[in-house]
Amino acid sequence: MGSISIAFSLAAFLGGLCCARLKTASMVGAVPTLLYALLVVVGLWDMLADANLSYVLGALTVSCLAIFLPAILASLLQGIGALFRRQPG
Repeated sequence: MGSISIAFSLAAFLGGLCCARLKTASMVGAVPTLLYALLVVVGLWDMLADANLSYVLGALTVSCLAIFLPAILASLLQGIGALFRRQPG
C-alpha cells in the first residue's frame, strides 16, 4: 500500500475508535474507502480503456478492504476494552 492509502487507513482507524456501535464504525470506515476508490479511478481515468480491468478492480478491492477493516477492528477493540474495564458487582 502506498502512503495515501495508509493515511486513509489511519483515518478509518481513528474514526472507528470514536464509534461505540459496529454499524456506525462501518459507516465511518466506508467514507475514506469510497474517497480512496474515487481518487484512484479519477487518477487512472485515461488509462482505464487499455487496462486489464479484472486486475485493476481486484487490486482496488483489496486496497479498499485494507482501508475499511481498521475501522471495524478499532470498534471491536474498543468494545473488548470496555468489557475488561467493567467493575464486578
